Amino acid sequence: MIRKTDMPEGFIKEMTERASELLFPRVCPLCGRILKSLRKGDNPYICASCYKKISFPEGPRCLKCSRPVENDSDELCSSCRRTRKYFDRGAAVMMHDEAARKILYDLKYSNKRDNADMAALEAADRLHEVIRAWNPQVMIPVPLHRKREFERGYNQAELLALKTSGFLKKRGISIPVDSRYLKRVRNTAPQKELGLSDRQENIRGSFGMDSGAAGKKYTRVMLVDDIYTSGATLSECASVLRENGTEEIYFLAFSIG
Repeated sequence: MIRKTDMPEGFIKEMTERASELLFPRVCPLCGRILKSLRKGDNPYICASCYKKISFPEGPRCLKCSRPVENDSDELCSSCRRTRKYFDRGAAVMMHDEAARKILYDLKYSNKRDNADMAALEAADRLHEVIRAWNPQVMIPVPLHRKREFERGYNQAELLALKTSGFLKKRGISIPVDSRYLKRVRNTAPQKELGLSDRQENIRGSFGMDSGAAGKKYTRVMLVDDIYTSGATLSECASVLRENGTEEIYFLAFSIG
């Protein structure tokens, strides 16, 4: 008789994952069809035809936020020229078009947590060399207010950070996630409900250092958020970090619009 303790850990994990797939089969985050098997190539967490619907940032980009710019001679986009950003540089995985919007909004508002695998694997595949060059000590997900996180059941930015950390580790890049370094101190109105001019004012003063930050000090961090629109949320987080001694601040966003 084979005892569980005699079985290799990898074998147990594989069998558990297979059983989970049978009971709760994965579906494509866009069309909803069952992914009968995790296919090789591209991204196995989305069907091949739907993968082609995703747009990725291409061509010349803003040196600050990575948003595409019209001319090669433009170092910064109009938003980064107009408004001070407290982070150093960032990168985004997808353009925030219809496909990315559905993937991330379903993750954020419809409890479709499997969507995080698709987005995180794409981040690791496309941006691992950029992240390696940044060499952050830690990933810090943008925090939700405790009331909103309780209502939702999870923080989508934290989930994306944890998944990305796992996929990066398979590529030899080890970056832990610290979800107790920053906290949201004000339960603000959702940024998507506001015009661009109101977002900066809405988010100002919304973040602070968490009690879990006591005794820690990171000098080089990578913030993680799901969607980059105006950059106000990430910049406000970066401002708090700078006030507390962080010298280099990068960000990873999963879509940019």
